[in-house]
Amino acid sequence: MSIANNNDGIDAIMAIHPHSSISLRHHLSICLLLIGLLLLPYYQVRDHEFVDLDDDTYIVENPYINEGLNVDGLLWAFSVQNKENYYWRPLTWVSHMLDFEFFGLNAGWHHITNVLLHLSNTLLLYALLFVMTGRTGGSAMVSALFALHPINVESVAWITERSNLLSTAIGLTTMLFYVRYTCQPSRSKYLFVLLSFFLCLLVKPILVTLPFLMLLLDYWPLRRLGFNSSPRHDSRTTVRTVVAEKIPLVLLSFLAISLSLLRLGSSDATAKVSIMLRLANAAVAYVKYLINLVYPINLAPFYPFPESIPAWKILGAVLILATITGVVLWQMTKRPYLFVGWFWFTGTMFPTCGLVQAGVWPELADRWAYFPTIGLFILVVWWAMEHSAWLSGKKRKITLASVVSVGVLMISVTWIQAGFWANSTLLFNRMLDKTEDNWLAHNNLGKTLVKKGQHEEARRHFLKAIEIHPGFEIPYFNLGKIAQDKGQVEESTEWFEKVITLKPNHYNAHIALGNAYFKLNNYPKAWRHFSEAIRLDPSGGALPFNGLGGILANTGQYKKASRMFQKALEVEPDYKPAKLNLERVETAMRTKSPG
Repeated sequence: MSIANNNDGIDAIMAIHPHSSISLRHHLSICLLLIGLLLLPYYQVRDHEFVDLDDDTYIVENPYINEGLNVDGLLWAFSVQNKENYYWRPLTWVSHMLDFEFFGLNAGWHHITNVLLHLSNTLLLYALLFVMTGRTGGSAMVSALFALHPINVESVAWITERSNLLSTAIGLTTMLFYVRYTCQPSRSKYLFVLLSFFLCLLVKPILVTLPFLMLLLDYWPLRRLGFNSSPRHDSRTTVRTVVAEKIPLVLLSFLAISLSLLRLGSSDATAKVSIMLRLANAAVAYVKYLINLVYPINLAPFYPFPESIPAWKILGAVLILATITGVVLWQMTKRPYLFVGWFWFTGTMFPTCGLVQAGVWPELADRWAYFPTIGLFILVVWWAMEHSAWLSGKKRKITLASVVSVGVLMISVTWIQAGFWANSTLLFNRMLDKTEDNWLAHNNLGKTLVKKGQHEEARRHFLKAIEIHPGFEIPYFNLGKIAQDKGQVEESTEWFEKVITLKPNHYNAHIALGNAYFKLNNYPKAWRHFSEAIRLDPSGGALPFNGLGGILANTGQYKKASRMFQKALEVEPDYKPAKLNLERVETAMRTKSPG
């Protein structure tokens, strides 16, 4: 007997049956309630700023984004080759372009877009769960948990994490199309599933496991398999059939992964961490996600990846995960929602568990839990409904009061958590308060302090970041910039040289060293670094060509200098220093013989 029949008597068929007794007004009331509850903790973000955690480099300072929607931006967004090694998420980039097209640098409207997407996801989740199960109460409770849980604040209040929101929106839409297809299969309906999933992957290929999630839904609540089929599905549907349906979707997933790897380029992040440490951290991280769901008090945007993990933590995490998995497998037939909810969580979290790493990889990330935790919410709510069905009178009132109290507490914690995203200073101090040895927080807080003119305090944070993580090259570069801004050219070269030692292909460090050695009249070293910058990225900008032209001009080689300035203008036609320098050497060539 299904859970729907065990509790409120609403059979799953009613979700799609034309004579369902659930009125449109009833659904509208639930949706309005969800909207009102969600806006309580999140309306404050309209006054929030961009933060110096990817918002600056990915969005505000990204010329392809901040110029709005144009052809060059679209070509960049969909290209699999880029010097910045940004992640491949073309539709996300397009959404940011549209924000700049309409709102410019008004951060509040960018935040409002995120909130509206989170709101859409909440309503889509309610629609999906109701269509699949016919349960209004359960669907509304899961959607409310999703809307209000503090662990989702990071995805909503961080503008850069638009990709999470947008991919979830299209992912849930894909699942709705899939449910529609399963009721009355046809090629046209299946094409909608394929197209929607393709768009989902264009946003961000994080939901590559969606075809496997569909297999779980085939088991429950859709009950498409022959041994547990429901009246609304063909009892002749077999495992082979439902697996074959997923093959084109899996191929799309592999295509998206391949394109993403091409866009990101090579990364040695995985090579720096042993496979045993990656496996151990994955197990511990899964348990920490569970803890953060139950006790969402110490949330932070970045948790540093551990250098080692105690054996007792690893064994404890493995034991907890194995026990939960064993229980859900044991209850698989009697309580299929446990099986589906648990493997929804573990399966969709797998691509971010850290077995393959790129860039600055954290121990775990709350934003990665945005879609996976829906499975746990389903598990908890359906279990609670089953075990509260027998309650009556006073016990039912106490249960209802407890649910309301938990909801109020959750809204309060989410409000507080969202408040820390108001600006960079609040955010990075929060990170330092809730995590240990957070070198990224020290570095980024230093960047924020530099913008405020507080160079000495910023310098202390950069030095602290280096003390914690000597192999992180960015604080060395930032210290070099401080010295450069103060006119301490020799000191700046020392910091920039350390950057090159850690990361030989650091384009900006080579540019900075070229400029510094030029000022020190050390032309051989300046030439070497400007030339290396050009080798790393010939179309990166006019500055290194202009620098080489300056060296040639200062050594009397005017004709060669002229050609170099012309190359600078070929790369960047409006680069004023190169135009001015070209005019000067041409004037010099007319008045004296070149050397």
